[in-house]
Amino acid sequence: MTEVDVPTPVEQWRMTYSWPPSYIADPYSGGGNNLYTALIDGRAGYIRIRQMLSDPKEDMETLKDFMKTAGTLPALVIDIRGNGGGNDGYCWNLVSTLSYKPVDLVMHIIWRNSDFARRLADAKGVSKMPGTAKAEVEKLAGEACPPGLPPEILTPAFDEPRTMKYTIEPSGSVNYAGKIFLLVDDNVFSSAESFAAFCKGSGWATVVGSFTGGDGIGYDPALLTLPKSGMTVRFSSMMGLNPDWTANEGTHTKPDVLVEMSAADLVAYMNAISIGLTGPDPSWDVVLRRCLAEDK
Repeated sequence: MTEVDVPTPVEQWRMTYSWPPSYIADPYSGGGNNLYTALIDGRAGYIRIRQMLSDPKEDMETLKDFMKTAGTLPALVIDIRGNGGGNDGYCWNLVSTLSYKPVDLVMHIIWRNSDFARRLADAKGVSKMPGTAKAEVEKLAGEACPPGLPPEILTPAFDEPRTMKYTIEPSGSVNYAGKIFLLVDDNVFSSAESFAAFCKGSGWATVVGSFTGGDGIGYDPALLTLPKSGMTVRFSSMMGLNPDWTANEGTHTKPDVLVEMSAADLVAYMNAISIGLTGPDPSWDVVLRRCLAEDK
């Protein structure tokens, strides 16, 4: 165990040690905006996204304006740490706005072989997606899948896996051809998690940080009212599978570059908070520092 003295009273810990931090406004956008932009040491563009909004139009216009300057830099950092999700459409708009070429990815989804689960799949139209026969999955498990393949999906307890194919075409794109990094942590969930899995599986961005929160591939949770108590239970309706066939809710998304915060990093961050954060800074942000080191 390591004991650390931090410059902030203990009772304020939960309030101050949170991500994303609040920055003093920079020349490009206000610190309270959903999409925050900055330039880092003339080396990289930086974009922080608080939430995947259902209407991305304003954020995408802000992004395009920012990229008129940052687009000449060799690296772009997209920070979704602390992003609990929102709407998948935001993510696809982000990719299509930045990309200079189409991006492809294949993931899978599966649900329990029951009338209840099948009705949910039918309602979402997922059951009409092309399936992968279990015999083919067994073959893949022996040839191309890691040991993390959930063995239960090969049993009669589950229906046939369905294939989710994504092709994101550039649209109104700034045609950014530099290297893209995605910063993540364990508070990345839902559509933000789906975006992390997309970036990792497609190679569109190098994922840097800690393991994500998981449970992002699939559809909205199911609601079930218990007949006697009347209590409503909310739970995941389907199992989303990463491109490598591991269960997203079980394994989450493993970063390409795993970074852990040391005691010294924590003290540096709390010291920075105590005097006010003027913007992203690799001197106190170990994940950002590691990201910039990877770009050398």
